[in-house]
Amino acid sequence: MEFDTNGTLGNLNEIVVSVVGDVRDFYGQKVYGEIGSAVAKSNSKARVVMRLVGIGSKHFLLNFFLIIAAALFLRYFRIPERDGNVFQYGVSRNNVAAFDKLNSCLANYENIIVVKNGRLPTWRERLKAVASLKLIFLSAKILSSNPHENPFVHLQCLIASVGCVFFSANPLPESFRALCVANDHAPIPRSLIKICRARGMKTIYIQHAPVT
Repeated sequence: MEFDTNGTLGNLNEIVVSVVGDVRDFYGQKVYGEIGSAVAKSNSKARVVMRLVGIGSKHFLLNFFLIIAAALFLRYFRIPERDGNVFQYGVSRNNVAAFDKLNSCLANYENIIVVKNGRLPTWRERLKAVASLKLIFLSAKILSSNPHENPFVHLQCLIASVGCVFFSANPLPESFRALCVANDHAPIPRSLIKICRARGMKTIYIQHAPVT
């Protein structure tokens, strides 16, 4: 497992606990209580996964194997395809539009190397995350010891823990000094923010949608 020269399994365990808590608090709000049902109605695969999570969220082994499956197949991870100074992560259309607007306004933009989203990870990089068995074990233990009654919320917490596993095994290259996100509550950017801050990187949030 890779992190940085000062990173330890204890540090990573604390990061997972913090990220899962943040995501749990956000998606556990009453206003988001029906999102899971709506997603399940429109997506058969999501319906099966949430049903499985609803049945077995308290079980360590289910969480353990779901983390591994997500590390292997989740399509939200991105890796910079080249060295740079700022990594912008946000894969939705609104996120990309927010980045484009920001980049068009940057002074001395030619002196800043910005990498926007990068590329999908290779199988080697995914397997590298799966090889972080101790952190996966700890993450599954955290999830199974405090499952959320709403399967959708528990699934978001699980994805957040997978983000910690993936980006601790595949950290951003040393040339990057800042992370920019356009969504600061979704599981993957939340975990990436925590991992980058633990490495001493600056993090920047740009609003991706109007605020009422």
